[in-house]
Amino acid sequence: MYNGRVSDGAIDSGRLRRWLKNVLALAFGLLLVFVTWRGLEKLFHLLNERNDGRISFEGSYYTDYLRYDDVVGPKGAPNVRVQSVKRIDGDVIYDATYTTDEFGRRIAYASQPPNRERFLAFFGCSYTFGEGLEDDETLPWQVAAMAPKYRVYNYGCSGYGPQQMLAKLNSGEFAREVAKPSGMLVYVFIPHHVRRAIGSMRVATKWGRTFPYYVFDADLRLVRNGSFTTGRPHLTKWYNFLGGIDTFRYFGLDFPVFVTGKHLEFTAQIIQRAEAVSREIFPDAGFCVLLYPDSPRAEMSGRRIIPDLKKLGVEYLDFTSLVDMRKEGATIKGDDHPSAAAQKRVAAALVEALHLTD
Repeated sequence: MYNGRVSDGAIDSGRLRRWLKNVLALAFGLLLVFVTWRGLEKLFHLLNERNDGRISFEGSYYTDYLRYDDVVGPKGAPNVRVQSVKRIDGDVIYDATYTTDEFGRRIAYASQPPNRERFLAFFGCSYTFGEGLEDDETLPWQVAAMAPKYRVYNYGCSGYGPQQMLAKLNSGEFAREVAKPSGMLVYVFIPHHVRRAIGSMRVATKWGRTFPYYVFDADLRLVRNGSFTTGRPHLTKWYNFLGGIDTFRYFGLDFPVFVTGKHLEFTAQIIQRAEAVSREIFPDAGFCVLLYPDSPRAEMSGRRIIPDLKKLGVEYLDFTSLVDMRKEGATIKGDDHPSAAAQKRVAAALVEALHLTD
């Protein structure tokens, strides 16, 4: 007589079949994801190769300019004159000559007589260095032409963040390389310096592998812990893995994905510490952050760091809206770096704001 119950064997058999179906469905789904991913990786690998092939960099700059040391990582070689050429699809975007002095700094004026009473030292990245521009078109050079009482130095180098400025000042080299006891330090800030300060994936796996790596110790003091590679080896391995994924590279994905308030605060703290060290070295010297005109392709405005600079008491000049970088002639055609005209406009505004002709 049927009593409405199913035997234990029937229940176990049904459960087993459902379990096997689920396992097979999961395995098939994972296989499908893997095959799709591999296909996407091959596709984006080809697209990356095509994009990379469109752009070429030539000249002695890529063989004779860069050197590496324990202080700042990459830096300019001393007393060299090198050529840098960028092409896209064979067309020349820029063809510029870069000249350095005995300390590897890009020269900031053809003749700087000893009677220039004060120093004016620029720190920053390619915007300061003057990538794609001739020596006499850079921001420091054009300021030197307008401020005859200042001996100007260009400590900029392509790819730098604020940590190079702090490392240079902490090393004692800056005090030995600058001849005058009083003057001004100007740090030229662009938004991407935040990612360089924190060592994001794209920075730490490419040009910034040997960048100085700063952390807070137990007493909340900002201290150096080697480089991005040596100071955080486990994160470096993870970033190297992610950085090798062609799909991520094609879309320009970086980690952390977003710049947060903590990242901005940390960057400002590096800048503030550099200011404090500079005043220890030269008590009569000034310090100022120049917020460069915003690039239309930047992920944020340079103004986002202003609240942190204010909180830390760091002086700044907000030039983010001084030049509309979207207009023709504001950047090098075919390149995002500022043109000579934009640099001249910023130089004139800086000279006026800091009263460098007084």
